[in-house]
Amino acid sequence: MLEWGMAAMLLAAFYTDIRYCKIPNWLCAAGILAGGSFQAVFGGVQGTLQAAAGMAAGLAVMLLLYLPGAIGAGDVKLFAALGAFSGPAFVMQCAVYSILYAGVIGVGILLRRKLVKEKVWLAYSGLLSLRMGGEEHRFYPESRQEMIRFPFMYAVVPAVLTICLEKLV
Repeated sequence: MLEWGMAAMLLAAFYTDIRYCKIPNWLCAAGILAGGSFQAVFGGVQGTLQAAAGMAAGLAVMLLLYLPGAIGAGDVKLFAALGAFSGPAFVMQCAVYSILYAGVIGVGILLRRKLVKEKVWLAYSGLLSLRMGGEEHRFYPESRQEMIRFPFMYAVVPAVLTICLEKLV
């Protein structure tokens, strides 16, 4: 039952993120309430602590990506809800896989837009400048228009599926 609730939340988040580039607050709040309630009812005090730890873990790790602008606030809140459903271990695994999948998607976008050489050179020259004690080098675009953006749910859904498949094997 818990897995079905989490799956429904993820599917709704996937749809809204792809369609509107937004994960609504009501969906995240409902996920936090549902996940926390399930954990409390079926796990008692231990379940409640598991939900709280999962929420904190999901929130903390995604906040690190939100602050520099890598993901949106909806993604942060969604991971808190995911943590309420699944606990800290699952949500941390999901974060790692999501970041890896997002990297693969980002490289794919760079290849498609033929920007790989430019971005690799930007990173290399920045690292070289830092190593030689030169001036501070920016590693991120000056404007949001220059950023490579895509709905993070494109990376989250395969991450969750990967973890579920790992558990089956």
